[in-house]
Amino acid sequence: MVSLGYISEIWNKYEDPRTAGKFLMENPPTRFFGFIISYVLFIHFGPTLMKKRKPFELKLVKSVYNIFQIVINGYYGLYGLYYVFLTHNYNYSCPSLAIGNDEYAQTIAHLGHIYFLSKLWDLFDTIFIILKKNDRQLSFLHCYHHMFMAFATYFIMKFYIDTSFCLVAVINALIHSCMYFYYFLTTQNSEVKKSITWKKHITHIQMLQFTVLSIHFLRPVFNTECNRPKVWDIFMSLQILFILYMFIQFYIKTYLVKKNSNKKKF
Repeated sequence: MVSLGYISEIWNKYEDPRTAGKFLMENPPTRFFGFIISYVLFIHFGPTLMKKRKPFELKLVKSVYNIFQIVINGYYGLYGLYYVFLTHNYNYSCPSLAIGNDEYAQTIAHLGHIYFLSKLWDLFDTIFIILKKNDRQLSFLHCYHHMFMAFATYFIMKFYIDTSFCLVAVINALIHSCMYFYYFLTTQNSEVKKSITWKKHITHIQMLQFTVLSIHFLRPVFNTECNRPKVWDIFMSLQILFILYMFIQFYIKTYLVKKNSNKKKF
């Protein structure tokens, strides 16, 4: 059995010194994994515990939460866009690893850590779903997407933070800012929540996001002059394509199949 001491030794040996010691980046990674295990247990037991209880009224809590998400994602996305892509020469066909102690590399690591924490904050979406007993929203796609983003950002921050990850973070943050603006509107106006158009557009931009990011990670793979680790880019592109596939399946099931079934009723 692998001991915590062995894991800590591996973590210390290969960790990125720029993120060592930051919040939830400590060795051994007991606090991070404890957080994730608690999340998984709540997903498993939460619906059962809520079965005989009334749904929680979380309008005020969700409104504050959504506003915070709009602000933090909007700020991060715009600042990251300006700093990483507008003030520096970003190479889209072979992104820089940005490894070192210079200001640029340190800023990349700092921005990445903020993004990592925001992905843990996103897990509260699942908690709200369970507390409000919206079981239909508790899908495999929802849980997998949130879990993957939490794990991926943790390991990237711990071992391999580079500029290509910043592109993921910037695009994702800007889209999340729009998405949480929609969620905020639904807490204020029930008619917005009933609008299929809003939901479809949110799904459209999410699918567009994963399409762009999958292409972005595949470009260095086919660039023979790029010396980035190919295995890493292939892994990320495959994971993103898998999530895109699930979003497409969700889109077909939610908007195309239901639309056709409604037509047949008439």
